[in-house]
Amino acid sequence: MRCSTVVEFFPVIMSDDPRPVVDGIDPAAVRIAYAAHLTDGDLVVGAAETPTMASVDAGIEDPTSTQVLDGEFYRRTYRVNGHNIDPAGWVALANDCHVWRSAELVLHVPARSV
Repeated sequence: MRCSTVVEFFPVIMSDDPRPVVDGIDPAAVRIAYAAHLTDGDLVVGAAETPTMASVDAGIEDPTSTQVLDGEFYRRTYRVNGHNIDPAGWVALANDCHVWRSAELVLHVPARSV
């Protein structure tokens, strides 16, 4: 079996304000992935879509700079069940609830860690 050494890295600043991680969730288990990469059983706990102001300023000066995103935890968790991506690029969870674009970054606890 071949192993890949390619790793996709998303720099994120996690803030404890205004909302900390939901009770019962180990912050060390939280991972970042594109919504399109979620799988059944994953537990979505937040989003990482807003670039920090420092990142925006750096991008203005140097468009090749790495964007740093500001993560935020949701007030409740969302279990992925029946994951599907429609032709328009919306990621659907259970009951066809389209909540994310496939290219958006989400904070989640992988199913194997839940």
